[in-house]
Amino acid sequence: MNRRIAAVVMCVSVLIGLCGCNSILNGETQSVTAHQEPAVTSTDSIIEANTFDELKSDFLNFVRSHDETGLIRVYSYSGDVQKDVDLACTQIMQDDPIAAYAVSKMTGNATKIVSYYEVELHISYKNVTKEQLDSIIPVATTRYLKSDLQDTLSAYMPSMTILTKNIILTSDDALAYVEQIYYENPMDIVMLPVTTVDFYPDHGIDHIIKFTFGYRYEPSTLKVMEKNLKNTVQNIAESVSGGNNDGAILLSVCQHLMATVEYDSSTAANGYSNQNVSATAYGALVTGSAVGEGYAMAYKAICDELGIESYVVLGKHNGKPHAWNIVAIEGHYYHIDVSMCDLNGISTAFLLDDAAMIKNYTWDTTKYKACNGPLSYKSF
Repeated sequence: MNRRIAAVVMCVSVLIGLCGCNSILNGETQSVTAHQEPAVTSTDSIIEANTFDELKSDFLNFVRSHDETGLIRVYSYSGDVQKDVDLACTQIMQDDPIAAYAVSKMTGNATKIVSYYEVELHISYKNVTKEQLDSIIPVATTRYLKSDLQDTLSAYMPSMTILTKNIILTSDDALAYVEQIYYENPMDIVMLPVTTVDFYPDHGIDHIIKFTFGYRYEPSTLKVMEKNLKNTVQNIAESVSGGNNDGAILLSVCQHLMATVEYDSSTAANGYSNQNVSATAYGALVTGSAVGEGYAMAYKAICDELGIESYVVLGKHNGKPHAWNIVAIEGHYYHIDVSMCDLNGISTAFLLDDAAMIKNYTWDTTKYKACNGPLSYKSF
């Protein structure tokens, strides 16, 4: 009996084994894996908007990130979603400085999804990269604007883009700041660039303002010119006489320029642009040839090195565009026209007051110091 039971068990075991092998051969296998919860999309990554202002704000965030597409879910919205999407796109393109500067086209499509709308935004950009958007400089006051302009001009950069807030500024104002910075820094900015200014948008008081600068020479060349100019100015400043008497020092500097610079009469007669080397301190001090503006820029550069207050005056001499200097001595201001000193004698244009200057010169008296000091060339 026991043998019969054992035989039956053995037969069953063999049959089970054969069925198992057959299943394996036929590819019928079973495996057990650990239980995993299904993936759930986080709602934190979904951008939502419930009002028109929120819709505009989300659109603007896409623009500032330089995204070409964006997806927004709109819940519990009172109003026509598609109509407001179109209106938001139009207002942003027209009024937002960054969008006006960077975006060429913006459209959005609202689709009803059961209990909410899904807004798909599409943005096309002008020739403006994300890097260019990121490099925009926010400017809160005109003082910071001038500071950023000076840094850019000193580095001979091809452009500068700023974002202004509540600054009333015109294109003429912006160009005037560029000129002002140049004429105040003859050693740090070798040449006045040809400048264009573009406002985005062209209305309102918040703008993206793009300055574009064109130079006659490459930045590397201008930096070499600047280095040579500064070395020359330092050498002259170390060699002038006059001790601690500013008037005597100014006379010594004037005489030095008269002895070392040749007046470029041909350029002066035919007219010149700001890109002409003869109109720069470099032209006067390094190449040795200059028109009145070059003399004036050179004189100011040396005065700056010596710590003497001085300005370049832009006006007219006998009806033609001309430049000269105003200097300070012991609290009083005087005119000095080194180029005319060189041509006509130092006594004719050194330490003159306003009354003497108006015989042959005209200038905007509201922009420059009044000159009425008691000294003259004869004082030295």
